Amino acid sequence: MPCGPGGVPSLTVENCAGIIEVLLQQLGIERPILLGSGFGAAAAIRFAADHSDAVAGLVLCLPAGLVSASGAGPFSQQGKRGVNRLLRRMRKAAPGNVGQETAARRQALRMEALRPTMLPMRAAAARSLAHAEAGLRKAVDSLSCSALFALSRDNQEYPMRKYMALLDPSLASATQHQFTVFAGVFNPIWDEPDRFAVALASFIQARLPVEKHTHAWILSEADWPTKNSNLWTCVHPDCVAERVLPTGRDANAGF
Repeated sequence: MPCGPGGVPSLTVENCAGIIEVLLQQLGIERPILLGSGFGAAAAIRFAADHSDAVAGLVLCLPAGLVSASGAGPFSQQGKRGVNRLLRRMRKAAPGNVGQETAARRQALRMEALRPTMLPMRAAAARSLAHAEAGLRKAVDSLSCSALFALSRDNQEYPMRKYMALLDPSLASATQHQFTVFAGVFNPIWDEPDRFAVALASFIQARLPVEKHTHAWILSEADWPTKNSNLWTCVHPDCVAERVLPTGRDANAGF
């Protein structure tokens, strides 16, 4: 693995894909479902494309390298102004939630404290992503495993319209892939953690052998079989389980 100064491995998509391979081998994990965010998602795509039989699925939160960043990321401003700007963006994920606003402030301050260390790493990552962009786009089209793309509707660094322009043709030909848009400005994991957990659980259950899965539900038909009742079906492609619940009830509420 190529190294930078001091013998530390260079921060590239390819090197990080290699780290995933070594880690899975050391832990004895076979056919995992990989979850990656940003640069980590790019590394997961690269690994899955290079090891087509080794991955059961990918969950990709705002994957970097597929679309160009706008430069409006969390490190685009520094000092008090940067912290307050980041905090305002995070607060939009849960307006009125005092506990989450406190957590947002703590996270914003942590990111500002890490800024001097992170800037060189982010610069190295950006160079690698620019070099890998064409290969990553091709890799998405050639993936043999299913992928769930988790996008934030109002993210400024990676605008959703850019993802849609890229993914629409790809998803039309690769029906095993899907995307979910979350209401937020930062990251699906942060913006809507409960809804993200349901989406993640549903995706995982659909990848398991039918005899080993537990039901994860999707709203299949509204006002069925009668008005004010909804039909929910299991997301697993080989499962025929159904539930009828009154309107307003969520079949996944027990997750």
